Amino acid sequence: MSSIIIVGGGIIGLLTAYELDKAGLQVTLIDRQQLGQESSWAGGGIISPLYPWRYPDEVTRLAGLSQQLYPELIEQLQKATGKDAEFLHSSMLILGDYENEHPLAWSERHRVNMQAVETDEIQQLEPQLSTHFNRGFWFADVHQARNPRLVVLVKEYLKKTQVDILENTPVTEILVKNGKATGVKTGTQSLFADQILIASGAWTSQLLEPTGTDIGIKPVKGQMLLLKGPADTVRPIILSEDRYIIPRKDGRVLVGSTTEDCGFNKDTSKQVREALFDY
Repeated sequence: MSSIIIVGGGIIGLLTAYELDKAGLQVTLIDRQQLGQESSWAGGGIISPLYPWRYPDEVTRLAGLSQQLYPELIEQLQKATGKDAEFLHSSMLILGDYENEHPLAWSERHRVNMQAVETDEIQQLEPQLSTHFNRGFWFADVHQARNPRLVVLVKEYLKKTQVDILENTPVTEILVKNGKATGVKTGTQSLFADQILIASGAWTSQLLEPTGTDIGIKPVKGQMLLLKGPADTVRPIILSEDRYIIPRKDGRVLVGSTTEDCGFNKDTSKQVREALFDY
């Protein structure tokens, strides 16, 4: 049986472990702390990039595939575990006029279900929006999952499999022999496998630097608010001026987010909180 070590237990590492275990590989999943506690815990969970026409074609194809696969995947995992990822078919409304970026040509080229909407249609889609929005783009097929719930769901499923999960186990070194990664070193031991997969997010560059590999990944901080209100206060995901509003099943609404190039600093600020609240 082929073996693989996955370094990083965010949602990418978790779902990769899920797929490779199904394929019959011997999987070891390692995380520096508890699984899924970094960006996978804090992310908005939209199964689409924001302003998706701004991304390379490869990202568009990946997003389209994800939108096809996630509904069935989450349904299967929920049936197997009894956990709820709070998956919602929310759709997404992007407000503003981006004609100079040619979003309609992008949607036609990639056969994305997107349509331009104007004032009356915007009001029908979300009546509580200000009437000063007179242009936007409607994505009917965009889904979302509540990230912390999704992490718990996949982790619970993996506990029932043969995947070996090592939490609170920082990887300090990638072991390389004859130009090939053969294993990893932790604080207490060395582990070996046929393949090594790095899914460690913002820590990836630090981990790979000693091997002479520079892939330019760096941390970016984002601050957001989680507000509590009645269910269905907001219906679709709404995006405007690089800020988003994401409704959850229980009425909570996520408002975000900032983008700050400040390393691994996680401090929050009153100024950002007030700016997001006023938005």
